[in-house]
Amino acid sequence: MKTFRLKELSIISQEDNSLKRHHVKLTDGLIINKENELGNWLIEAIIPNEPIELLKELEQQEEPFIIEATISREQNTPVPFSANIRKIKILDEHTEILLDAKIIMKKDDLSDLLLEELIKEGLTGKALIQEFKQAKAERGPSFLGIVDKELKKAKSPL
Repeated sequence: MKTFRLKELSIISQEDNSLKRHHVKLTDGLIINKENELGNWLIEAIIPNEPIELLKELEQQEEPFIIEATISREQNTPVPFSANIRKIKILDEHTEILLDAKIIMKKDDLSDLLLEELIKEGLTGKALIQEFKQAKAERGPSFLGIVDKELKKAKSPL
């Protein structure tokens, strides 16, 4: 097993026929690659004791949901995971969230799929390059749509 610092965490939710990113305010966190044949990860997020309605809703659902975790350094590219909440534990000053997770796709796979989508939209030349760079930097609708499609394809239990 390998353990890393969790630097940032976002939850991606479906709202009004679009995907929305919710940044989770972290006090601390760890992410553990279990290095097993299933590719499982364990994520521990320590957050302030604030309203956590979205997390409580996600804890009740059986379907995996999408998260993005930034590992080790804030400058690193966030990694998309499918996740389920294992446990929410309210402590004195913080709340501990344990997530079981699997990487949805690697960085290179995501770039390839994003490029394919933009080409399908008819972009070429400089417009293609500009839109590709912008979509990667913003991690906006194009990116979220690809990640959502990959999650729906995978839908394997954790």
